[in-house]
Amino acid sequence: MTKAEILADVINSAREKKNYSLRQLGAMTGINFSAISRLEGGAVKAPSPLNLKKLAEVLDLKFEDLLEYAGYIGPDESDARSILANNANFLSEKDRDFIVNSLYKEWEDSATNNLKKMATSKSDIKNLIFSSIPKIVKNIKIPILGEVVAGVPLEAIECIDGYVDISEEMARQGEHFALRVKGDSMEPRMVAGDIVIVRRQSDANTGDIAIALVKGGEATVKKVYKNKSGLTLQAFNPKYQPMFFTIEEIETLPVEILGKVVQIRVDI
Repeated sequence: MTKAEILADVINSAREKKNYSLRQLGAMTGINFSAISRLEGGAVKAPSPLNLKKLAEVLDLKFEDLLEYAGYIGPDESDARSILANNANFLSEKDRDFIVNSLYKEWEDSATNNLKKMATSKSDIKNLIFSSIPKIVKNIKIPILGEVVAGVPLEAIECIDGYVDISEEMARQGEHFALRVKGDSMEPRMVAGDIVIVRRQSDANTGDIAIALVKGGEATVKKVYKNKSGLTLQAFNPKYQPMFFTIEEIETLPVEILGKVVQIRVDI
């Protein structure tokens, strides 16, 4: 069992032990219940340390343990807790400070914690936890071009709604842009408010999640299926019918692929 699976199982078991529904836990923590469901399903690669702390407090779990399962810190038995912290490169400087401030308070009265024995200040502890964990060397900012409906198509207007960072490695793979999801047709994979990172390209393969323009001005995010007869844009949510377009309709409407979704930024 991977650490991500352990994290998912620990949170799920703690919630069920307290007889909380996903909606109840969401209301108590202020976290979207769909996001909690994805976390319990092991679909969230880098959960927010702040939200892990909220879950720990409500579910009577140890925040330090959740951080370890998330791959943000290594086990207490190691001299430097950065060992095995294979997910810590996803943490911003703000996240790292939040973790150190939270753990330092928990460790103040601890005589057994190895890090507490080795360091007496927050800066020392921060260096010990994260010294061997590089942050992503260089981030490239890309624009969020408004919202894309995960359901009924939305007129595509390229108005900039902020910026997000992608890694330099990702940026080298092509031109990218971001869109904010609106609607519920792609639940549970993505929910309203999630940000999708899109690599701009004019075609997509069967099985890709893509951004498509329909009738020259309506944008939608869907899973693509192609065959000799045409193209289908499929929602994950079963209450939405597939959108099928013949070869002729693809040409005459037209139906255009704007890009392939290569990453989903989840607020959890």
